[in-house]
Amino acid sequence: MSKIFKILPVSFISISLFFWSCEEELSQDCAGVEGGSALVDSCGTCDDDPSNDCTEDCAGVWGGDNICGCSDSTAINYDTLVTFDDGSCTYDIEPPIVQITSNFSGNVVSDTILVSAMATDNQGVDRCELWINGSFTGLTSNSEPYIFLYETRLLPNDGHILVVRAYDVSGNYGDSPSAPFTTNNDFDGPAISITSASVAINGVMEVDFGVYDESGVDSVLLYIDGSLSDKNYTNGPYTFNVNTKNYDNGEHYIYGIAYDTYGSSAVSDTINIEFYNVPQLYLETTDSTVSVGGMLSANIIVERFPPIFAMTMQVSYNDSLFTINDSTGFESGDFFGSNSIEFCNIDSSRVYITKSLIQGNTPVSGFGTVVALTFSAEAVGQDTLKLEMINLYDSNGDDIDAAFDIPEDLIISIE
Repeated sequence: MSKIFKILPVSFISISLFFWSCEEELSQDCAGVEGGSALVDSCGTCDDDPSNDCTEDCAGVWGGDNICGCSDSTAINYDTLVTFDDGSCTYDIEPPIVQITSNFSGNVVSDTILVSAMATDNQGVDRCELWINGSFTGLTSNSEPYIFLYETRLLPNDGHILVVRAYDVSGNYGDSPSAPFTTNNDFDGPAISITSASVAINGVMEVDFGVYDESGVDSVLLYIDGSLSDKNYTNGPYTFNVNTKNYDNGEHYIYGIAYDTYGSSAVSDTINIEFYNVPQLYLETTDSTVSVGGMLSANIIVERFPPIFAMTMQVSYNDSLFTINDSTGFESGDFFGSNSIEFCNIDSSRVYITKSLIQGNTPVSGFGTVVALTFSAEAVGQDTLKLEMINLYDSNGDDIDAAFDIPEDLIISIE
């Protein structure tokens, strides 16, 4: 028994040693390696290389690539590459310094003045503006020298204050010292009067104007019966020669308008003058030569005619050289107007013409075409068209005894 007892402890010790000699199990790292040294960095990356561990950028973002700085475009340190504004923006609050360099302060000025100025700024001058009496004139200068041309006639004659305002690239502005000045412009129209007017007989009338303006006369205009007749742009004398044959016989009123160099105007006194020129009736053509087989147009024209209700006349021609069609050879003119009738007959180298207003219409007078005749050239030669047997009538059918020039013959060559 004693031997057995002694053997058991030895076996127990042997068994115990067997169990303690087994290998112990190790923990895994972030890469799954037992006993490995890989670690997860702040960006969530697992490796065992500490040299490539991520860092925190300027915006506090781990592994971020932000560019920090000023992202405000109005700041003087604005950076277009910045992705995160770190509050480092600085701003320009210093206004430009501007000084007027042209010397007119306190002067009396007129017309257009030239204003020049100098301006400086720590960040650069953007532009300069001209201000008068506290209001922007609309004039801007964008580069040195800062020059303005201002028309003082835009202002009343009085005292005024001028300032040049300079803006820098940040929007700050500064004003020059005030420059007082006084305007004295001529706003009065010219003085104009009719100094003489000759009697209007036989075609020509001379009208003279006396004109004065402090700033200079630009032009003088002659008006007859309210319509512009002629202009004079010289420095004088202001004399007009009027062809009164272009007007009806009778009384006409005449006046002038003068303009100074600034556009101010004045009207002269008005005078009434009687025009008289002998009435005329004549044949007119645009071409005194026509080819065989060609057509010739001849108009019967009246000028300055007295009031008439009807008229008759004859036109003689050589029917061996010309022919006229009794249906297509006549065309009414504008003298008698649309409220009229006409009769045209052809007989023995003569055209008999009668023109009359319709009863109840007012007699016509003045200028116009009575009728247009169209002839056909038939043979080579020279013909003379004559107006003959001219009679004028009133609305009662009575003859009107009116003197007028005897119409000249119209000589036509046929080739």
